[in-house]
Amino acid sequence: MSRHLNNGQLQAALDGELGLAEQQNLDGCAATGEWQREVQARGQLTAHSLAFLASAPDNLGPTARTALDHFQNEIQIRKETTMFKKLFASSLVRIGLVFALILAVVISIPTTRVLADQLLNLFRIPLWWCQFPRKQPLTNRYPWMASPVR
Repeated sequence: MSRHLNNGQLQAALDGELGLAEQQNLDGCAATGEWQREVQARGQLTAHSLAFLASAPDNLGPTARTALDHFQNEIQIRKETTMFKKLFASSLVRIGLVFALILAVVISIPTTRVLADQLLNLFRIPLWWCQFPRKQPLTNRYPWMASPVR
């Protein structure tokens, strides 16, 4: 009794590359023949399942030259986009510039400057509040600071 063929030998038989001795074994053994038919059926099922991956001959897509021209055109369009266009592409930048323009116009009106100055004067600390005499100790000017805490 001869030994059975392994999977590699069965695949070689399906590809037509099996040696003479192994081919005789395949022809003479019913179990090996059955195994070969099972492997062949699985291969056909797999090929049928993956047939959607093969492209149809009429839909091959663009030629290599057309694809290269399209690619170079896209690169050229990207190079032609100026930095000025890229700067104003963001809506945040556009909103900030509009706000700065409105603020500049409002501040440039003289009456608005006066109103703004009056508003800021409400929150200013008087200069005399911050100045201390240099030669006098603080306790002379503010005697309550020298009294001990009780």
